[in-house]
Amino acid sequence: MPTESQQPAGSQLRIAMVVGSYHGLSGACTHVQDLCKHLAQRGVSSTVLAPDVHPEESSEGIAFVRVRDYPLVPQLPFYFTALAGLCRRRQVDVIHSQGSVEFLAALAAARMFDVPTVLTVQGSIFARDRHLDYSPLGVRLLRFANRFSFRRADRLICISREMRDCALYTGAQANRIVQIPNPIDLASFTPSVQPVTPTNCSLFVGALRPQKGVQHLLRAVPIVADRVPDVRFILVGDGPERQRLESMAEALGLRGKVQFEGRQPREQLARYYQSAFLSVVPSLSEPQGIVVLEALACGVPVVGSNVGGIPEMVQHGVNGLLVPPADPRALAAAICRLLTEEGLREKLSQGALATAKRFSWDANIARFVDLYEELVRRKQPQTTPSPSAIEA
Repeated sequence: MPTESQQPAGSQLRIAMVVGSYHGLSGACTHVQDLCKHLAQRGVSSTVLAPDVHPEESSEGIAFVRVRDYPLVPQLPFYFTALAGLCRRRQVDVIHSQGSVEFLAALAAARMFDVPTVLTVQGSIFARDRHLDYSPLGVRLLRFANRFSFRRADRLICISREMRDCALYTGAQANRIVQIPNPIDLASFTPSVQPVTPTNCSLFVGALRPQKGVQHLLRAVPIVADRVPDVRFILVGDGPERQRLESMAEALGLRGKVQFEGRQPREQLARYYQSAFLSVVPSLSEPQGIVVLEALACGVPVVGSNVGGIPEMVQHGVNGLLVPPADPRALAAAICRLLTEEGLREKLSQGALATAKRFSWDANIARFVDLYEELVRRKQPQTTPSPSAIEA
């Protein structure tokens, strides 16, 4: 059995991971899955609280607590009850929430049991065009939750500069903010072992929601097809916009050019990237965009909107091409350039792989562990030696 000095960094730390969904479609869900896995490898245990998990899913270093989920019944009391139980049993050193709404329950439990809190800013209603995915009531709720939660977390992890700016806008203290991107798992996303043939396959991966900008991608397809007749667009993902987007593709006469693949298991995504000539990220709003890193890690250049966290990963002419959002003609021109300009794809592919290494879990996991350890040390009482000890 290893001695204490031989234990991995972060050993004995216990994190309560509070999420709205663990198995959902978003990049934030993917991030939590990877974070818990890599924390466990560093000796840090996580207990995930979410409505879509089951205790029997638990594995070494990762436990699951299912939060009750009833139609039309607020979930926050159930999050609080589950967290309070963990804190009462002294099974939590830090509470880490991935959403500002769930953080409201996390903060109540943390204040009751004097446990430090971390909130990751995975998105903000104050970001550009973020309101597109929500009802007016949802926008009002998120405005309140963002302002309240961002100001009160002991530490805010902002996944991009835009998210940091949004946090500061709400009144968050700059000295409580750390900027850490959602890293990429290079073990899951790797380049193809075979050279990619020029199949003219362009890939979109993401949720089919208004802010993802797929409607503008579809308008760009006929322009691209005029120059590259054998082009194909593969759309991987699902969401509330799927039926409308499929009807739009039909109305634009894109049968044979655009293929909706639906949601795919994460373990299958690398195969899609590896067979693609390029990846398209036409978002109108994007806090970071884990799909960007997935493509880059597979050596696939990205044509992306110049919004949110995308330009922090995509360097124009280095590992991809940046275009203005909601501009089908500019999007089409960039896609055509990659498909037709000799040698450009190979050049950008090398830049993509170099970028992915900087955003890997190996390069970033210690930052999470160090943050947790710092918060735990701050909560520990400072011991002062007694006078007799000083005299001795």
